[in-house]
Amino acid sequence: LNETINKVPSGIKALKDGGATGVADIASTIGFLNSQVYYITLPMLYIIYAITRGSNLIGREEQDRTLELLLSRPISRGRLLLAKATSGVIELIIIASVATATSVVLAGQVNMDISVKDLVVVNVMTMLFCLSFGALSFALVAYGRFTKRLSSVIAFVVAFGGWLLTSLQGLSSLLEAPAKFAPVKSAPVNLTLRN
Repeated sequence: LNETINKVPSGIKALKDGGATGVADIASTIGFLNSQVYYITLPMLYIIYAITRGSNLIGREEQDRTLELLLSRPISRGRLLLAKATSGVIELIIIASVATATSVVLAGQVNMDISVKDLVVVNVMTMLFCLSFGALSFALVAYGRFTKRLSSVIAFVVAFGGWLLTSLQGLSSLLEAPAKFAPVKSAPVNLTLRN
């Protein structure tokens, strides 16, 4: 498997090795976790959740026609937005905590030689990175009527377009300049073996 992957062009290989050309052994535990779990799977799940939840924190109130009732209470709009944003952040923290606890427990069960600290750090960094796209979606919904309709689309294009652009920049020199502006550079944190 490693021989086959090492024969693939570097741009395509970047999709498998977490966007960093130094991790080519996906058959190892560390290589698999870096390239598949913490570069592709977990960020995609968090991003999808954060963006859809960020756009629904206020959008659902407006769709259900309860926003006027909520705004008639004696609280400021800023405080309402802060409360909604805080609830979204807390929800993502709970989900990330479950993923972190699961990673730590499973790493111990299968005797992975990875420190608990590294697993916690990589999970927290991944969650914070993905939270930024949920915050973008939330901000666009809160900003106004025009941006509300495009909030999820813009956030998904920025997140997944940036990931794809960064991952494929090795295929063409034309992609190198736009990739510098992409929010995704590589996996937020790469795991290493315990010393």
